[in-house]
Amino acid sequence: MPKNVPSTFCQKPLTIKDFQSLPIEQEYILLDNDSLHIMFGIQETIRLLEPQGIDDVRTLHIETIGQRGTIIWYEVSIRIYQDFHWLILKSHQDESFCFCNKEKYPEKGRKPQRHCCKAFLEKLWHYVSEVVRKIDNDPAVYVRYLEEHVPYQERDGTVLREKVQDLLPGIKIKIKNRKTVLPLLKRRQKLPSGQGYDSMTLRTYIEAWKIAYCAYINTHSMLSEPAEKIFLHSNQGRLLENYNLDDPAEFRRWDKEQEGFHSYDVIYVCIHLYPEKDEDSGKWYFDLAFGLETFGDEGIRIAFALEKAGIPFTICGAEWKLEALNGEDTITFSPNRHGYYLPYPDEKGVKAENLQKAIETINWKPFETIHGILSHNKKNEN
Repeated sequence: MPKNVPSTFCQKPLTIKDFQSLPIEQEYILLDNDSLHIMFGIQETIRLLEPQGIDDVRTLHIETIGQRGTIIWYEVSIRIYQDFHWLILKSHQDESFCFCNKEKYPEKGRKPQRHCCKAFLEKLWHYVSEVVRKIDNDPAVYVRYLEEHVPYQERDGTVLREKVQDLLPGIKIKIKNRKTVLPLLKRRQKLPSGQGYDSMTLRTYIEAWKIAYCAYINTHSMLSEPAEKIFLHSNQGRLLENYNLDDPAEFRRWDKEQEGFHSYDVIYVCIHLYPEKDEDSGKWYFDLAFGLETFGDEGIRIAFALEKAGIPFTICGAEWKLEALNGEDTITFSPNRHGYYLPYPDEKGVKAENLQKAIETINWKPFETIHGILSHNKKNEN
């Protein structure tokens, strides 16, 4: 397992005290002239490496010293678009700093505040220069160092869920009435033959929405009430009076005018009931969307209620949801919030031996070999 030790790839890394000198409340740190000169120097130094992917992007992994001598890894990347220049530092704990030369959307009449970060950037420039020099001398040394020292908790990897769901907490998806849920997901992967509406109106929508909402709050007493009254609980309920509920053209007007305003949310942002039109049959139906791990029980309860009422609908991502409940889907581990988080030993009650088994099972993304432009060109010439 990689060791997280206070020795670093190059001498004189940034420390927590250096970061404390930055204006951390700023989304973008607009630099003064002296600091910009150094930032441009850092950019030119990193540009001595070959581009990684599109848009002339280059990224380095560097170590910094945190509290009590712990190592915190940052990605240092540069972005250049027309006359906009960005220098971005992003930690694997999602702390980020974006230095720039100009505001993308400046406010008229307001003089932008520029910051002096000269000392911080000088130290970063020195460290980056050493990293680039070592990469140019031998790219394999840098990649090998990353493989041996970057903790797995700060790396990206993939694995079949069933292989780790009994080793790590929070991976196995738990849901009520599993035996009845699995057949439901199978049934609702696509619209059953012969089902659907010839047209869609607001009345049709709010009647289905009422059933979904009552199922979410787990009550039957409100089902006898008018749908218009229940729909007042929705994000856009009070706007109904501006539309003819029984005219398909009015539904299309609603759809256009309310686009982007969460008009199809059963529960704001979390559970959605979207009207859809089948391309083959021309029939209208609903697509129920919810997060299996966050609102799984509530979403399933709504699905059963819609089915009982004879509402034509599908469940968004039903095939994946079925795979996930069976542990047959591929999951991602990542420190940057787009996957599962791999805990450290003794964190979240995980046993050290189980964590080690999981690490050995996960397919970890290897670090990309970076070449210096000068050394790579010389190699090609020879």
